[in-house]
Amino acid sequence: MGFELPDLIEGELEVEMGGIITFSKDGSLGEQVGYSTSINGDPLYGLDEGDWQECWYVIGFETLLGDPIFINLNKGSLPVYTAPHGMGEWIETCIAETYTSFISTLSFIEKSLQSGEIENKNSTLQHIKSLIGSGEINFWSLLIYSNDH
Repeated sequence: MGFELPDLIEGELEVEMGGIITFSKDGSLGEQVGYSTSINGDPLYGLDEGDWQECWYVIGFETLLGDPIFINLNKGSLPVYTAPHGMGEWIETCIAETYTSFISTLSFIEKSLQSGEIENKNSTLQHIKSLIGSGEINFWSLLIYSNDH
């Protein structure tokens, strides 16, 4: 099945206990190994619930635990997900309604860290929620405020 790969933005967001690394379009190609393809190029995806899905494409990872961050290429809005690795099955959690909102959220967090505004937890999380739409706010809360948990 062929998918149209969008332009991807390479970057790194560092927070106190972790962060997020994102890949460029070219840089992301090799990052599919272990998820959708084996090192030999054989497919690793499946059709069953809990399998890595063919339409999922790794765009980065969360640095504290190394969990992949990926988009769903079947959906035009390119929702962004994460899923814990090493669990025997993939249970995805939406963290941003669109790829654009994901990038906007990373940018907002970076600016908030630089300005010190990140300390206003309620205001910060409220703004992130407005950016991510139906995405899961707990992912972002744990990422930014991991020392509070």
